[in-house]
Amino acid sequence: MTAAKGTMGSMILSFPYRGGLSWPLRLVRLAGLVVLILSLLPDPSWSPWQTGLLTAVSVGWLLWLFADWLTMPWQTAVLLLIGLAGGVLTGLSPHGVAIAFPAVALLDAATRLRTRYSLPITAAVVASTVAFDSWDRVLEHGLILLAAALVGALRWQHLQRVEQADLLQTQVQRAAVLAERTRIARELHDVQAHALAALSVQLKVIDALVEDGASANRIREFVNRAEQLTREGLIETRRAILALRGEVLPIDDLLDSLAKVYTDRDGNNASLVVTGSHATLPTETTMVLYRAAQEALTNIRKHAGNSPVTVKLDYAGNAVSLTVLNELIPHESDLASVGAGYGLPGLRERVDAVDGTLTAGPKGGIWELGVRIPIW
Repeated sequence: MTAAKGTMGSMILSFPYRGGLSWPLRLVRLAGLVVLILSLLPDPSWSPWQTGLLTAVSVGWLLWLFADWLTMPWQTAVLLLIGLAGGVLTGLSPHGVAIAFPAVALLDAATRLRTRYSLPITAAVVASTVAFDSWDRVLEHGLILLAAALVGALRWQHLQRVEQADLLQTQVQRAAVLAERTRIARELHDVQAHALAALSVQLKVIDALVEDGASANRIREFVNRAEQLTREGLIETRRAILALRGEVLPIDDLLDSLAKVYTDRDGNNASLVVTGSHATLPTETTMVLYRAAQEALTNIRKHAGNSPVTVKLDYAGNAVSLTVLNELIPHESDLASVGAGYGLPGLRERVDAVDGTLTAGPKGGIWELGVRIPIW
């Protein structure tokens, strides 16, 4: 429930009255009632009406100490009792201190209740005070009551701004948590997609070789490759953890490592070309470029396994660009059916998160994946 007036038909604001009053504040209010009663102790000249009004307003004040335990209609009734009885008592009493009763009622009503309820209460209390007051005090008491209502309204506005700031801060924190969860999910996807998928294929091949009665040397070859994939997966996991902590190697080193793994594992040629003046990149930008190259090489293994690869990294002024090129050689490996198909869509989300652009498609017999990210 929000604190805006009118929310869900509530008569009472939800902030800051969600919790009960503190006991020190209750004691302060009780002490205030004692001081007022002592200042208004009836003398023999008081009529039963005056004594009854003082009793009624005192009972209302005592109930007001525990207003947060009452339902909304009862809270409104308590404020009306204090305001109306106090207003009439102000007019009948020669002591000006009685004006504190209706003033407190209007201050709390304007702070606590919705405008449609606080305004009628203000009008009723001012009218009861003016009706029984002497002409020489009408203007003074009227201004005091209106000032109390105005202070309450201003306090309500302040509380609304405070709550809106709290809500905004909560939304910002929630958005940050969701963004961090998304980032972690992307890292986990990349580690799993580029290591575990390939490992799964190797295990299937080993299983098929065992069933066919292949030689131990032949089986050991694929076991060694599976072991290599496991080591690479562990390395990728460590890199992902470091990236989440904001610790990452320079992009040149990461791309060079990818190119070497591609060459050593698959026996194909992968070269890295770096141009432009080297710049220190933010961690997020570095990881986007690294994951882009990783995704490109994985797709090449799946669909163009015999194709030479060129990885280009260009530092161009206020932007850094990555381009991965390979020849369009038809090839379907056992990896082609592995994966959920979220590689490029997930990569596009990564690139969008750093205000970059992603292109992927054929160009004259060459498949090109390009990423451009602005840097400042």
